[in-house]
Amino acid sequence: MTLDERCRDTVARVQEEFRVMKQKEWCWKQFFVDKQEITKDVVNQDIIKAWRRCRDNGLDPYHVKREIISRGEVEYLCEKNKLLIEATKPVFDAYIEKMRTRVMTLDLYDKDLTFIHTFGVVSPTTNRRYAIPGFRCTESTAGLTAMSMAKEYGRSAQIVGAEHFDASLHNKICTSVPLFDENNELLGIVNMVEMLDADSRRTLGIMHAICQGITYNLRLLEQHHKLEKMHRINNTILESIDDGILVVDNTGVVTTMNQSAKKIFRIDNGNVIVGKKITELYGEDNPFFEVLKNGKEKTGEMLFRQNGELARYQGAIKIVKGIGSDINVVVGTFKDLPSALRGLKDLAGWTATMTFDDVLGNSQTIRDTVEMAKKTAELSSNTLIQGESGTGKEIFAQAIHNASMFAKGPFVTVNCAAIPNSLLESELFGYERGAYTGAKKNGQPGKFEQAQNGTIFLDEINSMPLDMQAKLLRVLQEKAVIRVGGISKLPLNIKIIAASNTNLQNAVNEGTFRADLFYRLNVIVLWIPPLRERISDIDQMCPIFLSRLAEEGGKIPGITENAMNMLRNYNWPGNVRELENILERAWVNTKLHGKINIDEDELKDIHDFYARITKYQIVNNRDLDENKDVQDNQFLNNTSKYIRNVRKQEILNALKKNQWNISKTAKDLSIARNTLYSRMKQFDIKI
Repeated sequence: MTLDERCRDTVARVQEEFRVMKQKEWCWKQFFVDKQEITKDVVNQDIIKAWRRCRDNGLDPYHVKREIISRGEVEYLCEKNKLLIEATKPVFDAYIEKMRTRVMTLDLYDKDLTFIHTFGVVSPTTNRRYAIPGFRCTESTAGLTAMSMAKEYGRSAQIVGAEHFDASLHNKICTSVPLFDENNELLGIVNMVEMLDADSRRTLGIMHAICQGITYNLRLLEQHHKLEKMHRINNTILESIDDGILVVDNTGVVTTMNQSAKKIFRIDNGNVIVGKKITELYGEDNPFFEVLKNGKEKTGEMLFRQNGELARYQGAIKIVKGIGSDINVVVGTFKDLPSALRGLKDLAGWTATMTFDDVLGNSQTIRDTVEMAKKTAELSSNTLIQGESGTGKEIFAQAIHNASMFAKGPFVTVNCAAIPNSLLESELFGYERGAYTGAKKNGQPGKFEQAQNGTIFLDEINSMPLDMQAKLLRVLQEKAVIRVGGISKLPLNIKIIAASNTNLQNAVNEGTFRADLFYRLNVIVLWIPPLRERISDIDQMCPIFLSRLAEEGGKIPGITENAMNMLRNYNWPGNVRELENILERAWVNTKLHGKINIDEDELKDIHDFYARITKYQIVNNRDLDENKDVQDNQFLNNTSKYIRNVRKQEILNALKKNQWNISKTAKDLSIARNTLYSRMKQFDIKI
């Protein structure tokens, strides 16, 4: 095509556009001024429908009123759309710079068509009365606009000249393109305003390019913000973890270290650790360097040389590999040893579940014992609990722990009679690696270390061998423990409770227990009364024990009065443990016989119990009249050696409890003073 032909074609096109524009102006006037329907097919049907809605809503094209929101709402919207504004600005600025010679503005509206930001050059001839942040340009208030069309149909829209509802915009071209997120949800509208003499076809192409650039920027910014958010979350997680986290890259440089790690490794916050070589901090024999060199992960106890001294930590160093089999980074998680031991508290079952509320009985004897135990709990001094087997010494030990200042720490129980003598030392004090053949390669903390900041309960301490008693005495004196094969002392902050089912004073007299250890333990002594000294408590214990036997959702078993009398008239050498066991066996018999309640026949079926109780009742059916010494002699003659010892111990316990006051002791035993003197003589008990 020649130049003349191109010129003629351009003139013809402009003339045609001018003609169409005039026809649209005539149609707009016919519709809004003359109130007539449009007969010519020059206006898009979607636009005519929008005009009709505007007219039906009573809008005035010569006096368009925009809805405006408050400044606070504008600030909120700008903050809410901060990412969208941030993505739009560089794209708008780039196009404005290239097209500065043209009269043009670029505006950003949110998804509700609220004007939130503008970019570009504003000419005095450009109508910007409503281009103020906070104006809302919905069709219901501002009439038909390119923005309302773009939102309505979800695609680009261009309104040229008289197609605008607003008469003041008839000399403008407005082009709007919607922006969508990854889920195809509307984010906002971009609108370009130009003078009517602009090339509207070229404008539409530019707007599509602009929106593609904005969308690309928006995706990049979203990814960047997600990464920043994840970084903040990761940092928050790292700093919220009690474990120390230390990350070293494959060149041995520290890349991450949380505050817990700084605390564990005793690093001043002012010291910059990240970026330094791990060998610069801890020498070449540190565990990280070993893992990087050998490619083998480490778990357990680890040694770090700090300031010329070896420090012991519990932890794990794991390898994180990159592409292929190469090491990317190694990640270490650490606890200092006391923290590691506290962390094992629940895992090892080192918890005390019993409190003083779990001590059964309302007799004055047991209540006095509980009150004494509560006072014991307030002190950090060593406590010795003495009582026969089955009286509930461990319940008292747990209750004392839970009421003490050490309650948040572990409760470690050691049964001194259950551990072989050859293993007792390493169990109590732990051992270093290589201490003996068969020892764990990383060593093992002992029960005293494991009880750090808590309580250690040495049950049946009367069974401890004499050589171990000497070593235990040293720990109690120095309040520190040395592992087997080790040289460094670990200071202890623990409460020590020991228990014995025999009288330790007698064991000292017999030479089976060290006197110095006895006096070290004998700071606070708690005597747990046997069940025979508080027979009235059986009435409270039986319903509780029976309720524990009831199957889930089943009826709680009962017990007849005759059966209760049998229980009340027995001396219970096995104490509370024996009572609970007898009730369980009787309940099993009751179920086997198809009965509802435990009666005396079910107790008779427990032959060993019935034999003992019958024998006891025979020797106990006596007249306690203080003037009948003959009956007392008969009682002693018929009493077995076992019963004799039991009765003697019963009198001794009552005398000690009452500080050898005869009147109080006789009252506790429900006998007369003369009878008590007579039995003391017969049992060779001297004041």
